[in-house]
Amino acid sequence: MLDHLLDCLLGHELAHYANGDTRNGLVVGTAVRTLSVWHHILQPLPHPTGLEVIVNALYVLPRLLIGGLLVLIVRLTSRAGMRAEYLADRLAARTASTQAAGGLMDRLLITDSLGVRLRTEANRA
Repeated sequence: MLDHLLDCLLGHELAHYANGDTRNGLVVGTAVRTLSVWHHILQPLPHPTGLEVIVNALYVLPRLLIGGLLVLIVRLTSRAGMRAEYLADRLAARTASTQAAGGLMDRLLITDSLGVRLRTEANRA
């Protein structure tokens, strides 16, 4: 069972490249990853000292511009991204099986709620 799920996941990820997914392509993919890193680097420093307050203030405008550009690229490519996901899911089902693809999607859907539950229990302890 696990082998089929791994085959399906691998088929899904490889299908993004086979179908020409623009978000994972050289130009758009690199731009999104680079802007995301820059946006993270320009995060305001927590509990800043005197000089760090000035640095945080200077980073506001570049961070807003980078964040806006990142949102623009994501919105412009959202339709192509959805299409790429559907095509990748279809190819993953062909690679492994329809049952394996369904099982993989079921497991991926519960991952977020399982993570929330685990964090809740960890905080209670």
